[in-house]
Amino acid sequence: MSLDFFGATDIGRKRETNEDDFLCLDLSVNAPALGRPLYLFLVADGVGGHQAGGRASALATESVRNFFTSRLGALPADADWTSLLAEACREANARIYELAEQNTEWNGMGSTLVAALVNGGTAHLANIGDSRAYRLSRKSVVQISRDHSWVEEQRRLNSLSEEEINQSPFKHMITRSLGYEPGVEVDTFDVELQEGDYLLLCSDGLYGVLSDAEMLKIFRKNKKPEKICRRLIEEANRAGSRDNITAVVALTLRRNGARFDVSSRTVRLDDRPGDRKF
Repeated sequence: MSLDFFGATDIGRKRETNEDDFLCLDLSVNAPALGRPLYLFLVADGVGGHQAGGRASALATESVRNFFTSRLGALPADADWTSLLAEACREANARIYELAEQNTEWNGMGSTLVAALVNGGTAHLANIGDSRAYRLSRKSVVQISRDHSWVEEQRRLNSLSEEEINQSPFKHMITRSLGYEPGVEVDTFDVELQEGDYLLLCSDGLYGVLSDAEMLKIFRKNKKPEKICRRLIEEANRAGSRDNITAVVALTLRRNGARFDVSSRTVRLDDRPGDRKF
């Protein structure tokens, strides 16, 4: 199985800076010994003042990317990819926490992270915070990840009504993030992908304003990941999203003998990416 993929991020219409970050990468280009395609995707949504959120999300992306690119040559084809992805997330957490400890201006900086390693027909996923992973077919939308947020905790406990949840001052609070503490618990998931399945990773600026049905409608009307990403972001802005909006879309394809090469294509739709130095 191979993938066609695309990622995009947009500052949105309400924010002054974009604190989201993302990655789309074909790892097997630099590791032919693996003998099969291996892709890395992630979306990170930073939190923290003084542009610290943007630093945290960028550092999360850089850390996870470096974790795999620096080790691929020594990893066997049957490596425990789920455990490795969780380890990469914990390493990113440690780097963000250490940076915040070294600079008082960045105290409290952090980032959500949802990441996927797609190895053959299996997607190995990890998440911390409330950025999400979905699997979509032409008929259904299934959320794979589990939100670490106050809202979802209340729903699981069934202790408040939806009206009480929506009126609460805590409705935007996340309960787990990279960088908040020296260690972090990482949720992991393994999902089998079929030909024609889509994998969607996104920040809450997208799913917070588009329902599952609205997202599925966009996937049904558009086949190419690039077109889907752009339409998702357009519709989220039209629906009044008050946050940065990021989407990564991958389409599962059947290999036809020869290798299916796809470049790592990424794009920022805003022209004010902010200070990305750390």
